[in-house]
Amino acid sequence: MRLLAFIIRTILFLLVLVFALANTHSVTMTLIPGVSGLSFEAPMVLWLLGVFTLGVLACFLFLLPTLMAGWRKDRRGS
Repeated sequence: MRLLAFIIRTILFLLVLVFALANTHSVTMTLIPGVSGLSFEAPMVLWLLGVFTLGVLACFLFLLPTLMAGWRKDRRGS
């Protein structure tokens, strides 16, 4: 079972690596349309990584009250 999990993780890592290497062309991100001073240029893979990271952080922040309630409940010993 551990071998199967290792194989699946390796395949998933290789797929993500191929996807990242295929998306290295430069992309311009404009924050406010029409305002040229607020546009940034970076490889697409960096934009994707940044958006993914922001999504993970947002999910953690929205889940934080539930996690804290569970931690308090565990601390009380119930």
